[in-house]
Amino acid sequence: MKPVHSLAAALLALAGASGHAQTAQGISKNEIVLGSIQDLSGPIAGFGKQVRQGMLLRVDELNEQGGVNGRKIKLLIEDSAYDPKKAVLAAQKLVNQDKIFAMVAHIGTPTNNAAMPVQFEKNVINFFPVTAAREMTEPFHKLKFAGGSSYYDQIRVALPRLMKDKSLAVRTIPSLQQHYVVINNLVKPLDDPRVRQALNYATDKAGIVKSVFAGTGATLSKAPTLSPGVFGYADMREPGKDTIFPFDLAKARALLKEAGYEDRNGDGFVEDAQGKVLSLKLYGRKAGPGDYEIAQLIKTFLEKLGIKTELTVLESATFSAALSVGPKDAKYDLAILSWTIPTADPDEPMMYMTHTKAWKPAGANRMFFSNPETDRLAELAHTESDPAKRATIVRQWMAELLKLAPVIYLPTLNLTDATRTYVHDGVYLPANVYDGTAAWIDQAERKRQGINR
Repeated sequence: MKPVHSLAAALLALAGASGHAQTAQGISKNEIVLGSIQDLSGPIAGFGKQVRQGMLLRVDELNEQGGVNGRKIKLLIEDSAYDPKKAVLAAQKLVNQDKIFAMVAHIGTPTNNAAMPVQFEKNVINFFPVTAAREMTEPFHKLKFAGGSSYYDQIRVALPRLMKDKSLAVRTIPSLQQHYVVINNLVKPLDDPRVRQALNYATDKAGIVKSVFAGTGATLSKAPTLSPGVFGYADMREPGKDTIFPFDLAKARALLKEAGYEDRNGDGFVEDAQGKVLSLKLYGRKAGPGDYEIAQLIKTFLEKLGIKTELTVLESATFSAALSVGPKDAKYDLAILSWTIPTADPDEPMMYMTHTKAWKPAGANRMFFSNPETDRLAELAHTESDPAKRATIVRQWMAELLKLAPVIYLPTLNLTDATRTYVHDGVYLPANVYDGTAAWIDQAERKRQGINR
């Protein structure tokens, strides 16, 4: 596998040029020790085993040719089962016990994000990870070496070109994944719906779409929690507005004042009646499409509102642990997350994400949100068999969410597909599935475009 050869040659040359070759971890007179973490027993084990086999074949070939500058390559591979926690343990073994020089072709975004802090603490390079997530190069770190451009950059460059190609039909639709900011509803004054609404109105969602998703990678949400592909979805926007809780800083400030918070001394920050400044802790992570950038923007938006905001950016495994605890152990006021509804049915968000019984650690209600009416509606929808009646209940539930604002609602990620214009009646579903059941091909048009396969 070429990454093994190019890594060893390039980095050994650098080490030798600096006079560091004999003392660098993983480099001896006769050997270079490299490590890799693969999924050999988890959900993408079929792919991980192929990566492992390809690397081993290339290392054998290289060593038969004499290695690199007389040094043989020793490649050690550990199994993460695509679990970030296991990836951390594997990285600790490879870095601290096996003393590897570099981590090569580590597979997966969450596993890389979890392992990199272990590597960087010992100056171990992360080279050509098997993922093109932005976190492999951003934020900048001298030990991050990606094998190509990020998924984001690939789409940002490719999509405009695809749109101009008259032989292609390009479609963009909202997915089932929506970003949001967890609000700890038990923390004062976040227990006040007026304050939570103020946070929503202070968030420039159109600005997020433009700056984080290049204007095309996400769309403004038209309903709380649900996207168009989910049963019971309805457009819940106010007439003439482009999103729910449209950006309105004046309205946000008025809501805060109504809740007892305003800038009483002219220092730019809001205080309560006793003069205590409103300060919030915001958790972010270096993972997910745009999470890091969104966290920075949320901090900016809230500080424009007059709320002191302390942003803590955590590695994936640490972030996951911090957001998986019950109300007594939760240290966050706000946290950047996204939720996906893979079944395209509202039962999951109604019963598992917002119901009182779903408080962490039992479910996914990290907001510790609790409301008798939304619970009642969720339970009704859970048992209602009549589709029309159930859809009405779901819309009533969404209307309550707009009043209570348990989270800051952010944009919905888009899905984009492209097919040749001679393919008709295929349907790209929000669940990221292409339904070709009724699809057909115009053979004359296919030949006209010069496609013979």
